[in-house]
Order: sequence, then structure tokens, then C-alpha cells
Amino acid sequence: PEFLDAATGCARGLLDLHLVDGRLRRASLGGAVGDSAGILEDYAALATGLLTLYQVTGDQSWLDAAQALLDTALTHFTDPDQGGRWFDTADDAEALLVRPSDPVDGATPSGASLVAEALLTFAHLASEPERYVAAAAATLASATPILARSPRGGGHWLAVTETAVRGPIQIAVVCTDPESELLSAARRFAPGGAIVVGGPEGSSALLDGRGPVHGQDAAYVCRGRLCDLPVTTPGDLADALGVAV
Repeated sequence: PEFLDAATGCARGLLDLHLVDGRLRRASLGGAVGDSAGILEDYAALATGLLTLYQVTGDQSWLDAAQALLDTALTHFTDPDQGGRWFDTADDAEALLVRPSDPVDGATPSGASLVAEALLTFAHLASEPERYVAAAAATLASATPILARSPRGGGHWLAVTETAVRGPIQIAVVCTDPESELLSAARRFAPGGAIVVGGPEGSSALLDGRGPVHGQDAAYVCRGRLCDLPVTTPGDLADALGVAV
């Protein structure tokens, strides 16, 4: 709980201070935000963090904030002449001799590979995912030359691509109590890269049409479009995920 409290406080602080008129600022000091405009990696990394908070808490506001960041990125950072290509600075940022666009991962992931991750994650949580699915696919396709010629410069690209190809594991827990034992187990057992949501039937895209089993909370484990039969106990959920408990 203390880590969740810290993450929530951090996210709220960033959105309250660094989001100015719907646009991110890069830095702040002593509670005062600077003038430097956020770049692509800022939007993408923060969106992914907010999507994680949404999965842990079920708080719709985090999902809405992540969508707003991704929509802004799609509006201001994409290359209108080359689908799937992203610029590191916004179209209304300070004009430079050459507008930077570096998709190669270095010590940290590139903005383009980070936004591919955020788009792919959001596409599995959105009620209307088509725009984000298409953008994620085009972005990943644009990385083919990097992965073919210099895979050492595409570490994060490879991780995101593997998730896209294999389909992230999705764990949808139907429950009415946010402290549900089954939902807590899903978050505890979920492997890296998994999508986890919880709530009443129909409360999110992954819970649409999925209900409780004989009045009990139920967990649906899906891989891509294929789902296992629902389970109702933490032990059965661990077995479905291949987790030793």
C-alpha cells in the first residue's frame, strides 16, 4: 500500500503541476514548473505509468488522463507524411534547423518505442480501441529497419514487439468489492506486461459481457482473443497463470 500511495501522489503531483493547459512541461523546481515543453518520451512514459495506476486502482480518472496524453501525442508528435514515424518535439515547439526524430533506444528507451508501448497498452483497455491499435501497429512497423540492422539499438522495441505478437495476458476480474481477494491475487500473480482490470460486469472493455460465476467473483484469463474458462479462487487463478504459490 505504501508504494501505491507514493505512486498516486507522484502522478497527481505531475498532473497538477506539470500539465499546463493540457500540455506537459519538462521540469519543475521547488513547486514551480518551468517553461520547457514536454517531449514525446515525457507523454509516453507518463501515459504508461497512469495506465498502470488505472489497472491497480480501477480509478477511471487515470485512464482518462492517459488517453488525453496519448491524444495530444497523436496530434502534435506524429509525422503527417510518414505513417508510424514520430518526432521527439511537438509541431508547435521552438523551430529548429532539423526537427529531431530519433527512434533508436539507448540507455533509456526512445520516445517512439515508449509511445508504442503506451498505445498498445491503452488499446487493450479502451472502449473504442481502433485508433490506438492502428497507431501502435504503424509505429511498430516503422521500427523494422532498426530491429533488422541494429537490434542492440532496439531493446525496448523488441520487448514491445514481443508483447504485440504474443498478445499480453489479460486478467479481468468481475467483482464489486475493490478489496476483492481474487482481484488482489490477480495483481499479485500477474506476470510482467500483463493487463489487469477489476470491477463489476461491463465497467470496462475487458469486463464487457463477463459476469460472476454462481454469485462469486470470477477471473477471466485471456491471451490475445482466446480466454480460459473463468476461475473463482486464488489457487485456481495461480494454476491458470502457471504461478507456484
